[in-house]
Amino acid sequence: MLDFCADSSQAPSMAYLLDVSLPEDHGQACSTYSLLSGVGGSIGYLIGAIDWDETALGDLLGGNINTVFILVTLIFIFCLIVTVSSFREIPLPLMERDELLQPLTERMITEERQSNTSLQLTPVKDLADALVLQLETEFDHAPGAHEGKNGFALDKQPLLERSLECRSPSRKVGFLQRPRIPAALGILCVTNLFCWMSHISYSLYFTDFVGEKVFGGDPMAHSDSDEYALYIEGVRYGCFGMAIYSIACSTYSYTIERLIRVVRARKIYTGGLLIDCVGMLCMATFPNKITVYVFSVTGGIVGALLFTMPYIILAKYHAKGLLEASSDTNATQPRRGLASDISIIGSMLFVAQIILSVTTGPLVAWTGTTASVIYTASVCSLLAAACATRIQYLDL
Repeated sequence: MLDFCADSSQAPSMAYLLDVSLPEDHGQACSTYSLLSGVGGSIGYLIGAIDWDETALGDLLGGNINTVFILVTLIFIFCLIVTVSSFREIPLPLMERDELLQPLTERMITEERQSNTSLQLTPVKDLADALVLQLETEFDHAPGAHEGKNGFALDKQPLLERSLECRSPSRKVGFLQRPRIPAALGILCVTNLFCWMSHISYSLYFTDFVGEKVFGGDPMAHSDSDEYALYIEGVRYGCFGMAIYSIACSTYSYTIERLIRVVRARKIYTGGLLIDCVGMLCMATFPNKITVYVFSVTGGIVGALLFTMPYIILAKYHAKGLLEASSDTNATQPRRGLASDISIIGSMLFVAQIILSVTTGPLVAWTGTTASVIYTASVCSLLAAACATRIQYLDL
């Protein structure tokens, strides 16, 4: 349930972030998102790395596990309160009732003119005059219809509300019956899938790898044995490595937008994945306390790429209309929504989790070592880099 709640919040938050920022600021927005994700991750991993049994707080809260979960819960509640109280939004029902609160943009006017030919919309200037006339007569008790220029009739019902009523059914049907994922979006999804498989192989199984392979511990040993104590020590040591990964993720996220302008997005995306491929390969081949810390930095590169590059590229696709041109051949179909495409990109996380959940256990049992998980991360990064070379980067 925790995993579901955390993952399901990513797509809406990213969609909202891109929606309220200007296209030229999308790179900075994604970098900030990734930076703060890395900061939060480093705090979480550091909490898990501390031996709370040896502290007064651990004694007060009932042991190491209780302390970790209570602290994380308190942090979550604090962040939730800040989130829901930091900005007061206009209620949606109020926006729907009051036409003064409904945004009127040039894009909406263009769509009205193109799709609602039956309404015989007048030129933009005359439409604006008609709207002004409607607003001026809002409190007029005269009959609810006025003649605008060119014989355009208006009643008391807001123009945009009436238009949305006419178009809502077709929009819903068009969304549900969207024929296929455009090729450009499909390649981006496959790349993101392999990136997530590499990242999850490293992040979810990394502490087990350190506890067993680096420290020589045994998680199945008796809780009072030396082997089990070594395993627990390795898990805590691995948490410090994950904290280094998160710091590297934040640091790289801060510079990734500038790097794109200097060396272009293709080299940043492909090169970062190749660096991680080499780093994971070296970590699995030479497992020791030093390599655990050094090559965790390469995992941070993939973490930064996951929360920046796919969404920067997707936002560019929508700004350039690439996905509409490749998929919506019928002019009457609605425009592709940025939020729905972000959800498609984000859903690759769940696909990666399912694949690894099914295959990782048998893989470790077959190879007899948890190092196979780190090798898997290396291979997935290599496959992601190969797919990244096929992505359309436009002018990035």
